[in-house]
Amino acid sequence: MKTHTGLCILVSACWISAGLLAGCATVSEDAYPGNPRPPEEIARVSLPTFFTCTRVDGVRIKDPWWVNLLPGEHSLKVKLYRKSRNWRYGGDPVTLPFIVEAGHTYRMKICFFYVDSKDEIYDPHYYYVRKLGGSEEAARHALSLLGPDGWVYLDWLPEPLGVVLSWTPYMVDEADGSLVPHPDPKVTKAVEDLLTLVKQQREDVWSDKE
Repeated sequence: MKTHTGLCILVSACWISAGLLAGCATVSEDAYPGNPRPPEEIARVSLPTFFTCTRVDGVRIKDPWWVNLLPGEHSLKVKLYRKSRNWRYGGDPVTLPFIVEAGHTYRMKICFFYVDSKDEIYDPHYYYVRKLGGSEEAARHALSLLGPDGWVYLDWLPEPLGVVLSWTPYMVDEADGSLVPHPDPKVTKAVEDLLTLVKQQREDVWSDKE
């Protein structure tokens, strides 16, 4: 598995080692000095359960479900973990920079995709149906199990030979679903292009049935 924080920026593989990171997350943590502030003065970031967050802006935290931040540029150091039906994986921590505004609520998400030997990108559903000739019924069943963070269905689709399962963390504003900008506009554009590509491929898989 390799990690892309920006498709055009990070292209080297980062293989995920076996192991499950255990821990007990706190509910919420204020990642700023002083007393708690009202909601209109802070930004709230929701972290999905398959991430362990260990640092905010380089400062160690207790792996909360929510992080409260002051507006501006920040970074989260996160680690992906998952126990599948048949295997486990974890991996090296990834630092995700982003910019947030006061009064907004954000959610960290993840995009999974396959990368072949020619660095071509494929949505897993698209690859399963269009490249492997898998049944659309099976893929639709997998899609029906898709969790809110785009995760569960991977247990129901095979990982074919010749491709690498890769992932990109990103963040959205819960008010409108817009992508939270990276400090480097090139990375933001690369992630936008990646999300657009896998969305178009997913729609292509279902176009014959709609």
